[in-house]
Amino acid sequence: LKATQSSRLGQTIASEHGSIKLVGIKDAVSRMNGRIDLLKLDCEGAEWQIFRDPAAFSGVSQIRMEYHLVDGHRVEDLFAVAAKLSYQITYIAENDGYGIAYWER
Repeated sequence: LKATQSSRLGQTIASEHGSIKLVGIKDAVSRMNGRIDLLKLDCEGAEWQIFRDPAAFSGVSQIRMEYHLVDGHRVEDLFAVAAKLSYQITYIAENDGYGIAYWER
């Protein structure tokens, strides 16, 4: 894959060397026998779509993530999503439109 933009929100396209099969979070957790102690999530703004499937996170104990405040999302939305998924945010570092957050159960 190669970046089509030079920003932190760059998109990707398939290269001339083939394509990469994408796997959804539910399938990734399932491949780990339904249990993940620590999930690192860095998906350049797609986290908001990934969080739409609460069942996918039932076997995930902790999350370390980079979040992006895209499409009108605010830090308050991150706390609301964490609570909806039964997590507490125990650490957050904000930057200009993105940041780091630690989620714990």
